[in-house]
Amino acid sequence: MAFDDDAFRQLLRFLAQQPERLAELRGLVLADALPALPAQLSRQLAEAQVRTEQNLASLTARVDQLAEAQVHTEGRLGQLAEAQARTEQQLASLTARVDQLAERMDQLAARVGQLAEAQARTEQQLASLTARVDQLAERMDQLTARVSQLAERMDQLAAR
Repeated sequence: MAFDDDAFRQLLRFLAQQPERLAELRGLVLADALPALPAQLSRQLAEAQVRTEQNLASLTARVDQLAEAQVHTEGRLGQLAEAQARTEQQLASLTARVDQLAERMDQLAARVGQLAEAQARTEQQLASLTARVDQLAERMDQLTARVSQLAERMDQLAAR
């Protein structure tokens, strides 16, 4: 006997209208599979439990590794914070030293300016003194010539 698609659709409509017949058919279809179902489900649950435990063990190991890495990172972070604090202290010290040196440079620049002004005054005074000495030397030469003339006249007067 052939069971075609049309007959199958009629059966489905009939079962939809007769729930007790659907339950009876279900019992017949599942009669062989139903007794094995608990064992099959139990085996699948056991396998799933084993996989879950393996995954949990793997995750636990990974979390332990991450916790250890976190402890290491926190230690390193503490070291870096200390190094940063030392660097900031050194920077503050160097900044203060540079400020002191800048102040001394300003003082030296002012002193050099004063010395340059004093040097200019000294050169001016030296030029003035040199001119005065030249004048005095010329007058000395004139006086020497005059004394020589007077000495000659004295010699002439004495010779008479």
